[in-house]
Amino acid sequence: IMMLSSEGSLSHAISEWGRTATTYFESIDACHICFCVLTEGGAIAQLNCANCKCAFHSECVAKWFATSHKAIC
Repeated sequence: IMMLSSEGSLSHAISEWGRTATTYFESIDACHICFCVLTEGGAIAQLNCANCKCAFHSECVAKWFATSHKAIC
């Protein structure tokens, strides 16, 4: 399968794909510990840090607090 842009070049098509992927992923929030996608209303609860305002899976932040011996991020 050949990937070509409207201009017909592979390098331009790859560049266009990169811009599209970057735009898509900028709108997705990820857990700042495991870097997996956070979903609203999903099976895994998410928490927002009162200090840095970052979002985390509740399991990730609980494990981080338990193993880092710190009370804040």
